[in-house]
Amino acid sequence: MQGLRGAKGLRPTFTDVWTDFTDVGPLGTVRVGQWKQPFGLETVSSFRYTTFMERSSLFQAFTPFRHIGVGFYNHSDDLDWTWAASYFRTGQDQFGGSLSTYGGNGAAGRLTHLLWHEGAKVEDYLHVGAGYFLNAPPNERVRFRSIPEMSVGEFVIPTGVPLGTSGQPVPDVANGTPFFVDTGTIAGTSLTQTLGLEALWVRGPLSWQSEAMGCFVDTSSTGNAFLNGAYSQVGWFLTGEHRPQ
Repeated sequence: MQGLRGAKGLRPTFTDVWTDFTDVGPLGTVRVGQWKQPFGLETVSSFRYTTFMERSSLFQAFTPFRHIGVGFYNHSDDLDWTWAASYFRTGQDQFGGSLSTYGGNGAAGRLTHLLWHEGAKVEDYLHVGAGYFLNAPPNERVRFRSIPEMSVGEFVIPTGVPLGTSGQPVPDVANGTPFFVDTGTIAGTSLTQTLGLEALWVRGPLSWQSEAMGCFVDTSSTGNAFLNGAYSQVGWFLTGEHRPQ
């Protein structure tokens, strides 16, 4: 549970709240509630296991993150394969608050495979995966933007409430970090489709992580567009630990 301080004090807000129904035949585990939707490696990973303090620029621009919905998770018997899919409402922030009177609809899916894993403590492995995110946005409007991979401030209105109901820092040139990229609002967008590829290689204290995403934007106002991005990160534990699987 996370709190936001507003003009009237502390307002408790929930981030991850869900119910799991296990052993549901071929679906495996069925989940209902609000959680990190199955798309992308950084999105579903805990902040404890990110290479740097901030997630990459792809995170805010392309990934769905937390939403209210229903989905399922399953895996192969040897745990080398995992697959998941979900349906959710996209007209919400990550606390379940509505951003529009006409909520959007979205669906996401993710397939992963562990190509190899060696060592008693699984200190050598290679993980690969692919994801798909379909979004019919509320009011047929979308906006793709992201701040640099560090944040030095937060812009607030006089009441002290952060601008932006997601609770993430909303930068402003006058006070905080300006947006690194920003398409502005794209009206007339009936559909966006985002494809993602991911990889994580760990060999003892060394780790390499990379993702690439491409988004097809179907809009009647400016024609179709294709947006894309990628990142690659390398980490090394000086004290000899390894990144967990």
